[in-house]
Amino acid sequence: MLTITSKELDLRKDHLCALPFSGVTINARGEVTLCCVSPDNPIKRLKDIPDLTSFYNAAEMEHIRTEMEQGRIGLLRTCDYCWKRHSEGQRTLMTVANEWTSSAKDFDGDWELRKQSKPRPLRFLEYTCSNICNQTCSTCSSFFSSKWRDIEQQLSDDERRKFNRQISEIQSLDDDDIKKIAQVLPGLNRLVIKGGEPWADKNNIVILNEALDVNPRCSFLIISNMQAISASTYEMLRKVRTNNVEDFCVGASIDGVGKVYDWIRGGSFERTVKNMEKYYEVTGRQIDLVPFTSIQNYFHVEDIIDYFMDKDYVRTINFTNISVYPPYIKVQNLPTVIFDRRQDELKNILPQYQERMAKAGKTLSYEPIIRDFHPNNPFSIKELKLTIQWIEKMNEIRGFRLQDHIKELQELTEMVLQD
Repeated sequence: MLTITSKELDLRKDHLCALPFSGVTINARGEVTLCCVSPDNPIKRLKDIPDLTSFYNAAEMEHIRTEMEQGRIGLLRTCDYCWKRHSEGQRTLMTVANEWTSSAKDFDGDWELRKQSKPRPLRFLEYTCSNICNQTCSTCSSFFSSKWRDIEQQLSDDERRKFNRQISEIQSLDDDDIKKIAQVLPGLNRLVIKGGEPWADKNNIVILNEALDVNPRCSFLIISNMQAISASTYEMLRKVRTNNVEDFCVGASIDGVGKVYDWIRGGSFERTVKNMEKYYEVTGRQIDLVPFTSIQNYFHVEDIIDYFMDKDYVRTINFTNISVYPPYIKVQNLPTVIFDRRQDELKNILPQYQERMAKAGKTLSYEPIIRDFHPNNPFSIKELKLTIQWIEKMNEIRGFRLQDHIKELQELTEMVLQD
């Protein structure tokens, strides 16, 4: 694969994020933001923007770019969280985006056009059509999954307060929003589609159908739970082969194996595996597994790797998403002695798995679950109790106990009950 670099970006990677110099992110509420890390700091509503290219070249975005260029990224409200973590040496979306080949591809040419006050096309677009979803993940809520609404409405007032469950409406982009997205597809270097569940919203199929036709050189990333894929979606996916699409990637949210998966995701592990196998058959492309690591599967990491590491349809396993919110799903709630013991186990076994996968031509990325988890200091029995209470509530919702499949969680439950 040809390596693409950027002189101008390489000079500024320590204080500049490529994303505002490449494009924008659109959430299901129809708000335009810099990226998925700053959802609470929208720049404008899509319905108030005549077209995305004009907005991308307008004053609001240029102000942000100028602040970054002059080393004031830490003063931007949209960027302070990411910048703080970056300054502490943590790997952030800024770090990742600055390494994308798609970020470097046209950066220098666009930098020169910007200096000449000339318009540039969007090179990057991330969007979420809606929060329509077909799963009720134990780490999620109705804000991201429409299917959670019915369950949250059945919770008692006390349970909603205790677990901070705010019932969210179904959010969705309208037809005019979809048209504005379609207009910028030909110039994109990278298109990222999230949800909800992308395959559950027909608008994503409409957009992808067109994108695969007008811009097969684009880099595509779709984040999916792979629980259900329609015949029309598979028909669209055949274009990945027929149109010789260079870079088409599905990141599959797989948080467990067998009954642990069924409990956490609220779906069928067997059906998901069959869909991944068929996706590989139809497209010829391997899948990147992207588990979300929480206290619910922290003791299940090896099971995930053992099951998937030799599967033909798997290219990578990336443990890059780790629990931050809500607080009662966090690994950080573990007692320090248990956390330290588990970290020692993972530090010993994960490099061995990584080496075995590398020999098979596959990639294992696990650094965040070693580097970015830190136990609460001081330890809080109150937080741990809330963690167990949420697991018990989900046991009731699922109809079976997670602790029957992860013995360490049963031991934690007994610890809490004895306190």
